[in-house]
Amino acid sequence: MNKRKIVLFVTLITLTTSNATIKFYKDKSIKYIDHIVSYADSIEEDEYQIAAHRGFSSLEIENTKQAINLASSKSYIDIIEIDTRMTRDNKLVLSHNDNLLVRPNEMVYVSNMNYDTVTNTNYIYMSRQFHTLSLFNEDYFLIDDRIREQDYKHFHVVGLREGLEACKDKKVLLDLKFDNNKELLCSELKRELSGYDTSNIIFQSLDIEGIKYLQDSSDYNCQVLISRPQDLNSIEDFNNIGLKYTLINYEMIDSLLNQGKNICLWTIDNSVELRRVMNILGDHYKDVTYITDYPDLIVTKLHEEEPTRSLVK
Repeated sequence: MNKRKIVLFVTLITLTTSNATIKFYKDKSIKYIDHIVSYADSIEEDEYQIAAHRGFSSLEIENTKQAINLASSKSYIDIIEIDTRMTRDNKLVLSHNDNLLVRPNEMVYVSNMNYDTVTNTNYIYMSRQFHTLSLFNEDYFLIDDRIREQDYKHFHVVGLREGLEACKDKKVLLDLKFDNNKELLCSELKRELSGYDTSNIIFQSLDIEGIKYLQDSSDYNCQVLISRPQDLNSIEDFNNIGLKYTLINYEMIDSLLNQGKNICLWTIDNSVELRRVMNILGDHYKDVTYITDYPDLIVTKLHEEEPTRSLVK
């Protein structure tokens, strides 16, 4: 009986202590989040290039007009990244994924629907993000709360032109989602953007063959996205390079910059990732574009922190 009481007592103390610890860090996090938001909003002009991934996608549903409008309203955001793909009737809409949720257990596919159906359907957002940050990490509650806040929200898909117009005067990274249809998608892209000023747009894709085809068949400014070491040899064909940040080292970045290449790093979404990248970049940490779902967090940390090695030989 005494052993059972001891176990119960220890369990109670553990739970009480855990709840108190969580409350302590939650209260501390509220001040931290307020600081991040207010600091970022106070920035009017700086030397960093921040690209809002899929619009301001940690506060509004990715690729929606709301996410783009929010990103376009922030002075510290320089570039808005959005995704486009083709409907069944060969029209272009903004969506990262082909599959979209319409009911808890029912998916529909952009590529199987006509434009009018795609843009007039009500969708349910379920975040595909997850993070592995410790509860004691300074970013934990900011990121966790934003991810949870997005789930089960309803949204609509918009057409490409409507999305571009929402970007206003911001630069645009337009990510092309080829689906074994590079000739058709590129043809429709050129048709839809005929007469449209594309000088502020960089067209990008992970599909190396597709983006090379667009670059060779147009005067568009194109960027290749590299996520695998085996694709690094494709860099030489492009002036604009988007690199998954886990691939980089100082020598690579130094060499590419010396060749006059423009570099974007993606997707950097917390302080741990940013510090790692800044330490790798050394004296080049101001020379690249940071693509992120959390532009307010990343720009604040860029202002407040310096890389460990400020000069790399």
